[in-house]
Amino acid sequence: KQEAMRYDNIRRVSMNKLDHHLFATLQYHTLHIWDAEINVDPAISRKISEYPITAVAWAEQHERRIMVGGQGRGLRMFDCDSGSVVWKKEDAHAEGGVTDIKWHPYVQWWILTAGEDGMIKLWDYRCNSKPLLTFEDHYCGISSISWSPSHSDLFVSGGLDRRIKMWSLNVPPHHLLFSKQDSSPIIGVGITNKTMNSTFAVTQEGNVVVSYLEESFFDP
Repeated sequence: KQEAMRYDNIRRVSMNKLDHHLFATLQYHTLHIWDAEINVDPAISRKISEYPITAVAWAEQHERRIMVGGQGRGLRMFDCDSGSVVWKKEDAHAEGGVTDIKWHPYVQWWILTAGEDGMIKLWDYRCNSKPLLTFEDHYCGISSISWSPSHSDLFVSGGLDRRIKMWSLNVPPHHLLFSKQDSSPIIGVGITNKTMNSTFAVTQEGNVVVSYLEESFFDP
């Protein structure tokens, strides 16, 4: 009987939506890729960075690619087939580390990142220079970001400043649609998949905060 090794201090787990047998875990500097169907140990283990990695997300339209980031402030895209880093961006966030990563659900080249610097950035990995857009309104580190699954321009964010914010790519220059403050830091956010006017957030105290926007709010 094959015995599984023990893996301590796992920081994040990410499931692959396109291949349900695959999932990823982060452990200090190392990315582990698991195949739940055939292995009790990781199929791939790679040291990705000299710094701890704390954020991970599988590509929405490419089942073998995954993006990671962490305290080194950079981003790394890892390809499971070649077993190597195929794209990277140093100093993606100027201060602190990358705290969350989300691939755009429809545009395969776009990645949204959040950081301890209180900024959210939209990247196109075909371009290795500046972000396409930068979103600034949080006062300190951002814990969580999430795209709308049904409206390609919308996303929501939550942070240690206890604020929940909804943003739109179609409302320049600041892109902010609304902001709501809670009594506790926000650790997770999302937008419902049926309508674009309902968001939810989880606080550090364990509460769930649901926000509803009137349909007329989105009228031109």
